[in-house]
Amino acid sequence: MNMFQAVLPIIALLALTTPAAAQEADTIDQKDGGVHGTVIAGIGAVPDYEGADTYRLFPLLGGKINLDNRYVAIEGLSARANILNSDRFEFGPVAHLTLGRRRRIDSAAVASIGRIDDAYEVGAFAATSFTIGDTGRLRLSIEGVHDVSQVHNGWLGTATIGYVQTLGSKWRVSADASLSGASDDYAQRYFSISTLGAAASGLNAFTAKGGIKDVGASLGVGYQLSPRWSINGFANYKRLLGDAAASPIVAREGSANQFSGGIGIGFSF
Repeated sequence: MNMFQAVLPIIALLALTTPAAAQEADTIDQKDGGVHGTVIAGIGAVPDYEGADTYRLFPLLGGKINLDNRYVAIEGLSARANILNSDRFEFGPVAHLTLGRRRRIDSAAVASIGRIDDAYEVGAFAATSFTIGDTGRLRLSIEGVHDVSQVHNGWLGTATIGYVQTLGSKWRVSADASLSGASDDYAQRYFSISTLGAAASGLNAFTAKGGIKDVGASLGVGYQLSPRWSINGFANYKRLLGDAAASPIVAREGSANQFSGGIGIGFSF
């Protein structure tokens, strides 16, 4: 296992437990101009793979670095860079990770279908945000990515609406909702079962098609211990839909309900 493969679970944990990370990772007292940001370290739990009903613990490590309104951050399953110096609009490249089934698979039936490597996708995102009152901010974003690792050769698209509210001088609460879609190639790779796979696993053969893949909701809470230190907790729920939920890989051997969460200490600079 090379170093990049070793850190993928950490990136994935951030992706699942901090979908509002770009907003949550800022300090409560937002700095004006210059380089600033927050790094977070802690522990969290994620599903073993998409559609699994078993979970594993991982160290949590990540953050966001800002230069004026530009930034580099890990948000959701994506590492992104905003290239616009605007307090209203964001746009830039995004690199996306989709975890495969190549490590722990508790289901013998799913394991017999075959392991899948992690997939790497690249694309672009755009977002806009609005100030609500004195201490709230609403953010709307869309992104699209395509596989460049030849694992599924498909695409993923996600639309997200998020809200962050500062409560007094210590507390920050964030919430968001998302809707994701996937292509036929993606659905077939992760949720289809071939005739040979059915014979090996005992599951029914299944041909998955693309479309709306999941809806999700998340909640984040941050408490400022000092001007530089904070404690942050995250919880996320995702519901698989369509053929992703109907596949025997999920419906019989896993779960369409996907939970994750984590807690970490943040350091702002």
